[in-house]
Amino acid sequence: MSIEKSEIKYNKELYNLMIDEFKSKYVDCSTFKDFDKIKWIINKETVEQEEERLFQKKQSRDNKQKDKQKDDPHEDKLSDDTIKRAFGFISRTYPPNATTRSVIARAIGYKGWDDFCKKALENYEAGFQTIDSHFFSSLITEQLITIGWYPRKYCILKYLGEYEFEVIENCGLKSKIARRFETTGFQLASSNNKNKVAPPDIVIEPLLDDDPDWELIKMGIFPMEYLL
Repeated sequence: MSIEKSEIKYNKELYNLMIDEFKSKYVDCSTFKDFDKIKWIINKETVEQEEERLFQKKQSRDNKQKDKQKDDPHEDKLSDDTIKRAFGFISRTYPPNATTRSVIARAIGYKGWDDFCKKALENYEAGFQTIDSHFFSSLITEQLITIGWYPRKYCILKYLGEYEFEVIENCGLKSKIARRFETTGFQLASSNNKNKVAPPDIVIEPLLDDDPDWELIKMGIFPMEYLL
């Protein structure tokens, strides 16, 4: 089966998310003893089948019989070193290429890398933890709340009273520990680049309704001081 042409470029956070999904679905991948299982899941072939495939591939290359106008029947298989680099068993100089990303994505049930990225973004938006504006009145001093997508990308905030919060814990967002700010809500940062699929930033909404920075936010311009 041929691999679909990928339109979405490599994104480290999304790639790590895909590897995490592979691990949770199949195998921990924490030690080299997991390699054979990973290889079987991805390539789905016995040792004999692999040897025959590699022999035919070499023979085809040596005889210059490979027709570039046709799909390569082996392009959905990954070499040992490619798998080792993809899962961190050996170091890599360059990010995994489009074929490697799509093969791994297909192994966990997606059509390819692009399909994984698009659905991952949908899950990010659907799984976004926040607090509604009407909930602020019920917050109590020292109460802890989580904003984001725990445990992947989030901030734990402590409510200080009078719409003020302090960052207690941060994972993958912009804020430093102990940062303090005032707000009445949070929202996801939109992107005008439709071809870029990546987990969005979180916007700290201005405290006052007549704050001129609201206009910037509505236009999709997010000053750093408003990024959580």
